[in-house]
Amino acid sequence: MQKSKTIIQIYLGYNRIKNEGTIALADTLKENSTFTDFGLEGNCFGNEGIKEFSKELEINDTITDIYLSSNYFKSEVVEELLKALEVNKTITNIDLSKNKIGIKGAIALARVLEKNKNIKYINLEDNVIGALGIEALTKVSRRKGIEIGLGS
Repeated sequence: MQKSKTIIQIYLGYNRIKNEGTIALADTLKENSTFTDFGLEGNCFGNEGIKEFSKELEINDTITDIYLSSNYFKSEVVEELLKALEVNKTITNIDLSKNKIGIKGAIALARVLEKNKNIKYINLEDNVIGALGIEALTKVSRRKGIEIGLGS
């Protein structure tokens, strides 16, 4: 995958990818500049692995869609992803549903969405983000025209 110039979509959902696998994916992002869609739902990313992956997302200029639902991210993992989203210039759609974003994570995400000019859709269904998190995200959504999936 690292040297391929034709693969644009990767779906590796529900493969129990852990630290080592996530670090290998980060290395793949370094070497390949054709990926646009990355499906990584339902894996078991470790903190070190997601740190490396997030560093590559910060500088990646091809990925537009990333699917990270059902990974049950802890707060420190969410922080690493938010750093990447704050500076990434190409991601337009991100699925963070069925994680553990929490109220603090939702408020931090709202701040990131204020700075990121490219994100158009973010799915946050099945996260416990509370009234304060919903309020912060709704304000950003209205102001910037970002569609946010919060579930029913």
